[in-house]
Amino acid sequence: MTALSGQVGIALDNARLFQDLKQSIEDHTRLQEQLIQSEKLSALGQLVAGVIHEINNPLTSVIGYTDLEIMRGHEGQTLENLNRIAQESRRMVGIVRNLLAFARKEKPVRERVNLNHLLNDIIRIRTYHFRASNINVIEDYDAHLPSTFGDPNQLRQVLLNIITNSEQAIRKGHSQGTIWI
Repeated sequence: MTALSGQVGIALDNARLFQDLKQSIEDHTRLQEQLIQSEKLSALGQLVAGVIHEINNPLTSVIGYTDLEIMRGHEGQTLENLNRIAQESRRMVGIVRNLLAFARKEKPVRERVNLNHLLNDIIRIRTYHFRASNINVIEDYDAHLPSTFGDPNQLRQVLLNIITNSEQAIRKGHSQGTIWI
């Protein structure tokens, strides 16, 4: 009887050791997969950083030439279009910076931001799209809305995404609609 209980004890210990070994192998495999994924993301980050630098160079030229055209004294719709090109190009620089910061894991810029001004800029930029989609926009901003701290480019992108989602929902469901901000 003692020999049998000893063998049962050994069998139970072996089963526990086997289970521990199996768990260790699974943990090791999972960690290897995470390491491989981390290395892939690191390589992707380096690739993105290179692409971003390549995008930034022609974008800088667009901004420079646009600024030169603005200084030539254009008026009316031409000046408005040039200003819009300059503004959107600078916004693209901010987006590129955010992508680069993300690829390099940098902290976003934090500064005082007036959300009403951001919304106004976005609406002005999207005006053509709203008209083309038969969408009316009602701007009912809170005049007493305090400024907030954040990265203006990231906040602009978030607000633009929300407005674009609203526009797409209206176009998908109706031939016309209203976005109330």
